Amino acid sequence: MNSITLLGVVSSAPRKGFAGKTPLCEFDIYVSSPGTGRDGPPKQEAFTVTAFGALSEALLPLIQPGDVVLVTGRLRQYTLPSTMGGPRVQACTVSANSVTFAPASVAAKLKQAVAISDN
Repeated sequence: MNSITLLGVVSSAPRKGFAGKTPLCEFDIYVSSPGTGRDGPPKQEAFTVTAFGALSEALLPLIQPGDVVLVTGRLRQYTLPSTMGGPRVQACTVSANSVTFAPASVAAKLKQAVAISDN
């Protein structure tokens, strides 16, 4: 089964759209993960999250940059066409089944970890 759970910091305002007649909401999150090697600094990975239907409508007025969220969903992989004769690029997004706002104590610790890895 294709399932992923991510704890990350929202890095963009939500973008409203539609898939046919179904409302959707997209936003980006940064997720910190351990660095390479014993003393390597943590690294950040960016993910685009898409929520559909009622979840999308519930998130649009609430979610904002800086929020810490726990996202559970499925990875959706796709291929971007080549540009200027270069190779095609593989990319993925997360199709959200649920989005939970983290408690303030968890949010503060995660934001501190993200700030450390930025330096």
